[in-house]
Formats: sequence, structure tokens, C-alpha cells
Amino acid sequence: MATNGVDFVLFQMTRSAKRWWNNFVLTRPAGLPAFTWDQFSQIFLEKFLPVTLREYYCKQFERLQQGSTISVCNRDALVLFDSGSTYSYVSSYFALYLVVPRDSLSAPVYVSTLMGDAIVADRVYRSCVVIIGSLATSEDLLLLDMVDFDVILGMDWLSPYHVILDCHVKTVTLALPGLPRLE
Repeated sequence: MATNGVDFVLFQMTRSAKRWWNNFVLTRPAGLPAFTWDQFSQIFLEKFLPVTLREYYCKQFERLQQGSTISVCNRDALVLFDSGSTYSYVSSYFALYLVVPRDSLSAPVYVSTLMGDAIVADRVYRSCVVIIGSLATSEDLLLLDMVDFDVILGMDWLSPYHVILDCHVKTVTLALPGLPRLE
């Protein structure tokens, strides 16, 4: 990245960061060589993200969880709320405990994985009851061979229930019109 990275970041700076940098450069002795990326990032981090704050964020990140336990068909489930997924899914393992009928899909759904592979989902569990707090909802769950989560709720569930995902506060809020918000 050398100095090109520094130049790019300097170009992107705005407001307080740009003012800080301009003042920093003005107080630097003339004739010194340009900053390397390592030098620049160390100075920048010390100013805008001190070591104590970085350590705090590292600890917060280590405690981060990507799922919430909710009830699906009267069974606690580890659920991922995925706004990047068109459909909702149930794992093969969790599906063993469902007491709703399983149907074949009229056309298979090809699901892309993070590794770039495609998994075929061709079966669906219809009208699974998903309970969050005091609100019972219903969702069709496509059967998917996965191990990390019991259920993935995608946009086909998130959108109709007006779900707000707040990644900063780590909350899931259902904001249905005319009803109190449910977190």
C-alpha cells in the first residue's frame, strides 16, 4: 500500500480528520520523507482510536453473537436474521422436530453459500409458527443442509413483519403498523 494508500485515505478525509491532518502536517519539520502506510496508520489510530478503545471493541467483538433464540413450532431455535436472503430456511437437523407437513417445491431453489457453492433446496415446511416475544407469526421454511443455525429468517419473513435490524445495538424490532413495537 506504501504511500499510495496514504494518499488515497488523505483524499477521503473530511471535517475533523482533515483539519487534524492539515495541522499535523503544518507542525512537521520541512523536508522529511512522505509517511509510509504503517507510520500513517499508527499516528491516525493513536489520534482517533486510542489503544484502550481498540481493546474495548476487541472484547465486544469477542462476545458478539449472531443469533437469537426464539420459538419455531414450539421449539427453541437458534435463528439468524438475514436481510441478504430472499427466503427463510430450516436445517435438516431441526426439521426432524417439526410437526408440520413437508411439501416438495414446484421448482428447486439454488442457494449460494459463502464459499461460492450452490445448495439445492427442494422441500418446504409450510406455515411454521415463529414466536418472538408475545407475537406469533407464520412462515414457510425451505429445507437446507446447514449446521450453524436451526433457522434462517430471510426477507420473505423480515419484510412483511416490518423488521428493523439494528446491528449497533444488536436488536431485532418488529414494527408492525398499528401495533406497539416488539423487541
